[in-house]
Amino acid sequence: VGSADATPIISTCDSLPSDFAVIGNHSSTQCSVLDGGGVGMPHLAANFIGALDVWSYVGAGVEVCIRGSGAMRFLDAADSPRTESALPAFSWEGMTCAVISRPGSVVLIPGPPAPPKPTPTPVSTPLSACMVKLTHVLNFRQDPGGDVKTTAEEHAYFLPHDVVLTAFARTDDWFYVDYHGERGWISAEYAEPADGDCDGLPAPAPSSDLLQPISTAPPVAQSFAGQPLPPSCMVTLLYALNFRSGPSYDSEVLRILPHSVVLTAVERLPGWIKVDWYGEKGWVAEGFVEQSEGCRPAPAPTATATQQALPGWTITPVGER
Repeated sequence: VGSADATPIISTCDSLPSDFAVIGNHSSTQCSVLDGGGVGMPHLAANFIGALDVWSYVGAGVEVCIRGSGAMRFLDAADSPRTESALPAFSWEGMTCAVISRPGSVVLIPGPPAPPKPTPTPVSTPLSACMVKLTHVLNFRQDPGGDVKTTAEEHAYFLPHDVVLTAFARTDDWFYVDYHGERGWISAEYAEPADGDCDGLPAPAPSSDLLQPISTAPPVAQSFAGQPLPPSCMVTLLYALNFRSGPSYDSEVLRILPHSVVLTAVERLPGWIKVDWYGEKGWVAEGFVEQSEGCRPAPAPTATATQQALPGWTITPVGER
């Protein structure tokens, strides 16, 4: 492999012709474009597309790419004469590439095209009670960095600026969010945490009610007696909230209601408000809604003094005799 200090610090691999590319090399790694004589082996020299000698300090994971399509061969500099071996290859931007970990010559010969460079699958971290605010109008994507989702009319799906969304998971660069029941990925670079833990760590209660898994079991009928509210009572959801069958964190989650919707409130219990969602009644956590003036209880009637004559007495107005 050699020493990183044994050669000049300027790498010739960084100034190759456009038909060659080396990625992940050390500053001491050196490269030379080979002709047929440099390849040395007659059966390769007679019919090759391109060849590159990589020498001096070569660490693990150095990618060598040569323009063209075919198969890769490696001539190991540790042996004399050099031994030939096949290199697993992949295609990338019109080039065929292979990874080496020691000095030697990489030769591209005619052959079937190599498969495309594999795209690493980002590892996502589940989130609980994370809300993110979009700082720009963003593409709504099928996968992290994947295709943009489309609407029913086949238009590209964009999410509006400043909207606050529930995030279910994240990678280093992407959030998996819900937008009115539609789920997809947005760039984390243009979304800032608005509430809860957005790094994948457990969030403290009671914020856990911002998002809980939705059960597929049928809801169990329950009866709760709360304080009725006047028809003028309206609540605005400050977050996307669980819509529960009862006023308890243990109650069935019927659905998730979207952020910012305004609903009619019909009943109240400590910590909970019963609302109407298109004819369906359910409970949301009171701490995450804004209540209208109509939700305030009517003031109790003020007691007024009344005059009542005692038996045997006559009431005489003040000032008169």
